[in-house]
Amino acid sequence: MDLKELNWLIKEKYKTNINLNNFIKDFKKLQKNIPLDYVIGETDFLNCKINLKYKPLIPRVETIWYMEKETNFLKQYFKNKIEILDIFSGSGCMGIYANKILNSNITFSDIKNTFLKQIKLNCMINNIHNYTIIKSNIFKKINKQYNLILANPPYVPKKDLIQKSVLQYEPSIALFGKGKDGLGIISIFLKNLNSHLKNNGICILEFHPNQKEKIQDILDQSNFKYIFKKDQYLRDRYVLIFKK
Repeated sequence: MDLKELNWLIKEKYKTNINLNNFIKDFKKLQKNIPLDYVIGETDFLNCKINLKYKPLIPRVETIWYMEKETNFLKQYFKNKIEILDIFSGSGCMGIYANKILNSNITFSDIKNTFLKQIKLNCMINNIHNYTIIKSNIFKKINKQYNLILANPPYVPKKDLIQKSVLQYEPSIALFGKGKDGLGIISIFLKNLNSHLKNNGICILEFHPNQKEKIQDILDQSNFKYIFKKDQYLRDRYVLIFKK
């Protein structure tokens, strides 16, 4: 814990009305390295209020950055009403934001029951009404095709050095990909993507910077067109996949 976290806690959760007993409890949580966003109980995702009651993965700054960066492109590309799938949804942050900026119906999917509760709560908080929630292991229970698929799967290789607070408190099911390189889930996802993406549809897939070449090999064996892009730290971070 540092003074910046303490100041941010006061600013975001207590503002000018500090309850001393609650503040002491939160202070002790920070001392235990519980992530600040969990202590506050919510976070911001491009002006969408994302509640974290059920401890989904905390939205990363890289995800926020590229969703904002692609906003104008998505608005220009999709002129008519579309169907969106936010898969591996967690808190629902990506799908909620996409639904706000695009004329769309939104489907959220995740495998963990508590995350499904979290998505429902965040939809209510953000006044999202035209949505569906599906419990599914990747595409197993998903039978439709979509114009836009947003995918932030578990992809971190287990050999990666991870902050202690992340390992201890954030959900490993949302972090770590299968296999030594962390690509197990992404590989299954990409092999089944074609049957769930509409013609002229787009998938935005987030990945680990070290996985670019292997993902490119998989995509080269398909009929997709694709563009790899970097995050704000100039690391390979996501790919736009087009079904033509």
